[in-house]
Amino acid sequence: MRGFMGPRGLPDTARAARFILKDFVSGKLLYCNPPPGVERSDYQKFPPPQPRNTSREITPHQLRVMKSDRITSKEIDSEFFRKVSLQAHSKGVLSKAPPSSETQKPWKKHNNKNKKLKLRKVYADCDQ
Repeated sequence: MRGFMGPRGLPDTARAARFILKDFVSGKLLYCNPPPGVERSDYQKFPPPQPRNTSREITPHQLRVMKSDRITSKEIDSEFFRKVSLQAHSKGVLSKAPPSSETQKPWKKHNNKNKKLKLRKVYADCDQ
């Protein structure tokens, strides 16, 4: 009950047994024997069993359990074949720049606006 598991998902019975013995010794588990010379039936009196509800009335819980929340195949088919407006999906809107220049893709922002470039790239136009 405490979920003691060993390797490979096997129950750790030795550990569980140690806990049960420890609980018994500390008095957490109730264990009573009748005193010598006393009958067990006189010593331990259990309450009489509760009469079962033999009426055929359906309780609200039973109604909820019996209620069919299952989806029928007809509903599945109608959902699958329902007409939907088909549209082309794109990640973003391309800029209206002419095709010769680089196109800006709004989803590819790497936050390199103020990136410090290497000086050889900054002054590449001065090199001969």
